[in-house]
Amino acid sequence: MAKPKKIIAFAFVAGAAVLIGLRIQTAYRQHDEITAKAAKKKGGARVVGVSVGKAQYGRVREDILLTGSLRPKEQVEVTAKATGRVEKLIFQLGDHVPKGAL
Repeated sequence: MAKPKKIIAFAFVAGAAVLIGLRIQTAYRQHDEITAKAAKKKGGARVVGVSVGKAQYGRVREDILLTGSLRPKEQVEVTAKATGRVEKLIFQLGDHVPKGAL
């Protein structure tokens, strides 16, 4: 025959397991009730349209179009050493300028 202490210990562990299981079940039921009440307040569950297609292998391309403005980290003012007026432009935009040219 089994010892009475082992039987009592087994009964205690089994009872604790049953109580923990019941508490978990109650918590899930309460969560479901709260979720259902919240859905009713918001006008019911949302209906979402779903389309079905066949899975295919391929490349995924993701383009993002963003609108914004750029600001520099630092800003520097560039000024001439001498004041004056530009009378003639010797070089145009994109021209090659040799070293030492004015």
